[in-house]
Amino acid sequence: MMVGMSTLDYDVVVVGAGNGGLSAAALLKRRGCRDVALVEPSPVHVYKPLQNYVGVGLGEISELERFQADLIPAGGALAPDERDASRPGERFGALCRRDDGERSRSAACAWCEDQLGRHTPRPRSLRSETTVTAVAGGNALMLHGPAGPERLPADLIHLHPPYVAPDFVAASGLDADGTKGFIAVDPATLRHRTFRRVWGVGDACDLGDARTGGALRHQVKIVIDNIQRSRRGLPLSHYDGYTVAPIATARGELSFGEYDRQFRVHRSLPVPDEITARRAWWWLDRYALPQIYWHRIIKGRL
Repeated sequence: MMVGMSTLDYDVVVVGAGNGGLSAAALLKRRGCRDVALVEPSPVHVYKPLQNYVGVGLGEISELERFQADLIPAGGALAPDERDASRPGERFGALCRRDDGERSRSAACAWCEDQLGRHTPRPRSLRSETTVTAVAGGNALMLHGPAGPERLPADLIHLHPPYVAPDFVAASGLDADGTKGFIAVDPATLRHRTFRRVWGVGDACDLGDARTGGALRHQVKIVIDNIQRSRRGLPLSHYDGYTVAPIATARGELSFGEYDRQFRVHRSLPVPDEITARRAWWWLDRYALPQIYWHRIIKGRL
């Protein structure tokens, strides 16, 4: 890694101090890694799942943000974003992008819609096979669907744009044909297909599953385990594509859909049903998970 005019050597370099990067660095340190460097351009860390609540007046911005320097695990180093990403074969131990904790529109989402349709009332207005073409005047969406153009007024507009890979991925040669600029990692082992010292988790990777904070929690455990296994010459663990999609279905009600890459239900909580929307899941998502995130997840304790 290049910082200014000096060459710094670390046991592991983590690119991106978001959800995945911080929790990976913390878990590495907890497992005895000699030293870890984090490369991150932003001085502020944001817990993005709470942005939905702030947007509708059910949360404060102060709940979202912490100074990045205050979150670095003991013994870790925070380096400015002056990396030389053109040499992917160098000593990069883990490579991640800052994670949004949000979902992209995909067949995972289609599965969730099917499950929600069985357990919750249908929304008042569903526009399938419809594209947002513009935001008009800040309070209306311009749509184009099967019936043609449409103007849809709205009190709150919440858009999920498609994920795009960071430019430095393709510039560094970490992508491959068919990955659309995303990091070419093995979706099971999370190891780069070409550069054996490069591993990946999070939004910048071509994993073929939903991009969520819940998925990251499992990916980080697998990738840290595999870094250690690789160094010892042991068989690698496999990531099954686990993710979780918390979906608010009404004010004060929420559904949790946990599933793997084959869309099989994957339950991690000791309850018989997480998919049916309940107020308890909303309280968990709004109040419990942010505390778990700040005090356990990004500290490598969960």
